[in-house]
Amino acid sequence: MANRTSTPDSLGKFIRSHRQNLGWSLDNAAAASGLDATYWSKVERSTIKKPDAGNLAQMAAVLDVPLADLYGLAGYTAPQGLPTFRGYLRSKYHLPPEAITQLEGYFGFLRSQYGIPEGEAVFPPKPRQPRKPGPKAQPRPTGGPWDDPAVAGDRKAA
Repeated sequence: MANRTSTPDSLGKFIRSHRQNLGWSLDNAAAASGLDATYWSKVERSTIKKPDAGNLAQMAAVLDVPLADLYGLAGYTAPQGLPTFRGYLRSKYHLPPEAITQLEGYFGFLRSQYGIPEGEAVFPPKPRQPRKPGPKAQPRPTGGPWDDPAVAGDRKAA
């Protein structure tokens, strides 16, 4: 069974933001989810301190967001694990959506640069394999034209 704790204000902001990004009114969201528009409004305004887990599941489906995100923001422990990176950052650090999008872009960059597969954690980094020792640098031979000051002087003049 899910573990309940207090509802952070960020849950309401998260839900409102996603609903508005879809271009939906409260009535549109209510009709799509089967929940009352006043319930949506109360969750968005954080007047409902402990939203029902089943209602959060309906909201997540309508908003097309991972249920784990809403559970994490509401203080529930998701049965399948932790919230997504986006949901975690919003609940833990209260970052705006733009900052989270920038971080996701940066992690995408790291994945492409270092060959980290999607779905595998970027941090903490895996220990690097030690490099194989290459050939040691050979000392430069002496006595060649590069050591003749007259030739070196000609190069400087050029």
